[in-house]
Amino acid sequence: MDRRSLLRFGSPGLADDSPGSSASGCQSSPGVYVTSNDALSIVVYPNITCSVQLNYRFTRLDGTVVFGSGTLQFTSGAPAQLQLPLEEGYLTAVEAWGGYPPNVLRGDAFAVVSIPSMVLFQDYLQTNLSEGWPGGRQLSSVEGPGALDSLIVPNAAAGQDWQFQVPSNARWLLHSARMQLTTSSVNKQRLVYFVVDQGLHGQFAAAALQPPGTMVFYQLARGSGSTSVAPNWSGKSNYGFTLIPAGLPFPLLGGTTRGSTIGTTTIGLDAGDQWAAIVLMYEQWYQASP
Repeated sequence: MDRRSLLRFGSPGLADDSPGSSASGCQSSPGVYVTSNDALSIVVYPNITCSVQLNYRFTRLDGTVVFGSGTLQFTSGAPAQLQLPLEEGYLTAVEAWGGYPPNVLRGDAFAVVSIPSMVLFQDYLQTNLSEGWPGGRQLSSVEGPGALDSLIVPNAAAGQDWQFQVPSNARWLLHSARMQLTTSSVNKQRLVYFVVDQGLHGQFAAAALQPPGTMVFYQLARGSGSTSVAPNWSGKSNYGFTLIPAGLPFPLLGGTTRGSTIGTTTIGLDAGDQWAAIVLMYEQWYQASP
């Protein structure tokens, strides 16, 4: 029997159905036809450790409506799969719920739900928001907003610039970077470059030179202009604030196969200089490295 002739769509959600008459009348058994050799599958590609519950509604050939469910635990950075066996009949509705703890935000865990004959939906899981079929979306993992997050980069060794590697299977849109450079008393000027390396070596220079024996905070922010404040900033001697120019026009950053790193190159860096207090704010999506 041709499955395509048995494809029917019912209402979304998993509310109770009234039993259909029988499989002899396909019009009374909305859904997609499956056999006992088929399985309902969910694959999750996560940047977070959490769980998802997969629920489905199914109509047997005798018209009996049954429900099934399963829970999949997944770990950040490790794709995970759950398969639920099916009977011969009609799959009529499927839903997936992002679990606790912690809350699952859009951009944290990308899910693909399918049966052997078709992909039902693929989208990001979100706590308190059910994704489902019929009516679910089939999106790319970098389509729409990602998960906004921040991290503290470990301090660099004395006399060295800092560098951070974008994680594998992640896509980043950097929104801001904040860092602090304390210079030794060695009498030379330092010029800081903020570097984004995708093989193109995008560099953004600081607005001013930093003198010896000072502590200066630098910040790179999207959509901002270039400015600098005197070293006596905020009433504290030897403190300064420099906002590196502007706009962050580069595209999404890839993982290890693209060599995407974020960091600094400091002209005149002395062995006694120290980078510290490095904080990145970014938007993140999942995307498998090619």
